[in-house]
Amino acid sequence: MHTYIPSYLRSKNRGVVLQLFIQHRLLSKADIAKQSSLTFPTVTNVISDFIQMGLVSKTDNMFTSENGLGRKSVQLRLNENAVSTIGIFFEGNHLRVGLMNLLHEVVDCIDYSLQIDPSTPEEYEVISRHMTDAADTLVQAHPETRVLGVGIGMPGVVDAKNSTFRRWGKLYHFYDFYKTFDKNFSLPVFIENDINAAALGETILRNDPDFSNLFFLSIGTGTGAGLIINDRIWHGNMNYAGDVGMVMNELDLVSLPGDFASLRLNNQICVSAIEKRFCVDITHKIPCSEDKKQKISEYVVERFLPMIYNLNYILDITNYVLSGSLIDYLGDVVFDCTHRHLEQLQQLDMIPMQVKVIPSIHRNVGIVGAADIALGNRLSAILD
Repeated sequence: MHTYIPSYLRSKNRGVVLQLFIQHRLLSKADIAKQSSLTFPTVTNVISDFIQMGLVSKTDNMFTSENGLGRKSVQLRLNENAVSTIGIFFEGNHLRVGLMNLLHEVVDCIDYSLQIDPSTPEEYEVISRHMTDAADTLVQAHPETRVLGVGIGMPGVVDAKNSTFRRWGKLYHFYDFYKTFDKNFSLPVFIENDINAAALGETILRNDPDFSNLFFLSIGTGTGAGLIINDRIWHGNMNYAGDVGMVMNELDLVSLPGDFASLRLNNQICVSAIEKRFCVDITHKIPCSEDKKQKISEYVVERFLPMIYNLNYILDITNYVLSGSLIDYLGDVVFDCTHRHLEQLQQLDMIPMQVKVIPSIHRNVGIVGAADIALGNRLSAILD
């Protein structure tokens, strides 16, 4: 079975040992020495450090080797809740804050529905307080774990190294807008684009080598995507990778329009555009007829499927995940519509396409991805 092993655990002695515990949870020193390239004395030293750190503990289980010879060995168990990180996923007007352990399990979660799409410092400050209040609540509710840091998946073009993000063409510094984190918050904070975080969480929770490369498309209050290549987020040179809301399916180079707004994918298929065009209320989850769902699905699929078709040949990615409030609203109808059109394309194609368009595996993918980013930034320092 494929086990998702983050890049921050792929090197150094302690990382190798922790990787094995995450895979198997229950091991002896002999098991570790056998399954790694480490010597027994090195394993012993690492285990001593891990016991002192609380990462592993001895069990009462004793066993001998497979042939029944040799000394009995003590089995050691991973304490998956010894350390944890908090993931914050902020998409549209929905805020989710969760506590994640070493096995990428969300132990506890707090949800907020916010009736604002932040555009002013005051609105960002309200969201900032919600985030820090929820994080503090989770820390206090779980004194048995050491919380290492907080990862935040947030809208916009995010430059994690410089703690900046770009929205509506303007550049903001994270702590200038999320001021509560700067004032009274003690945990280290790491930021990432919200859909990038969700794409990473999708890869982690699927734990399948076929999903080491995937394209995660979210259609909600905005339209965005996350691209995973070899288990890693692909950011591009300027952190714009996945900003598919700016994509244009058609562009007449002879007669250029005054602006590109009407040609942008986001302005065609985001929730507000669909609500206006089809007279539905997706924001408040007011049901509509199956016939209208079918019409909306045909309209939406007609606009995003060419992009998926082209990416299949450009990047040779098989798995495409659809998520977001519009996808939730349309449900199976949008996937049935997508699969039907994909079959038509595959019949016409000279080279058979290998494309799967599927729903997201879990609603926690954004939390898991954001928390894993914090874990990667903090755990390596602890292991060192």
